[in-house]
Amino acid sequence: LWRINIKMSIYADDVVSFTSVLKIAYNFLTGREYLKKKKIRERKNLISVALGFPDLVFAADSIPVFPIRMESFKINKTLLALNSATSVLGWDLTSKLLDIARKFDVLKVVDHIIDDVISSTNKKYNEMYDLAEEKSVPAELCFGIKALYGMHISKGNDIDANLNFAIRCSEWNKSIESI
Repeated sequence: LWRINIKMSIYADDVVSFTSVLKIAYNFLTGREYLKKKKIRERKNLISVALGFPDLVFAADSIPVFPIRMESFKINKTLLALNSATSVLGWDLTSKLLDIARKFDVLKVVDHIIDDVISSTNKKYNEMYDLAEEKSVPAELCFGIKALYGMHISKGNDIDANLNFAIRCSEWNKSIESI
């Protein structure tokens, strides 16, 4: 347990010290609303992309999406407050204030937020895996392929197209053909 707390604290230092990491974490968890806005208001196509090459999707005036971003996540209330702070203060100043608060934080609030984010993400991946299992996806598929398959079961109707590329894993190639 002690070792985990040290690693989490090191990660927390990076999150509050680097504004871009903080933005990535927040935007990942709140991506669903952003994607809804792009699809409904701006009439953009959402293209599922599990492997790289989002440039091809952008070139088609569409939005590349890793399907799990379309799911609803349990978001820590402090993370919602963070959004309010960034609206008023901006990301850089909010990040600096978090860094200062972190140095005096005996309760490890930032560590708890990060733990909530990781737990929420892991829980959602497990739910996607379970969806694939319920649909009798072949047992020999790895966790990643089953989770991706589950994402398409869950949110496939919201995706306009699927762009993936063949790789050396024959199971991957079979699964993307069926999606």
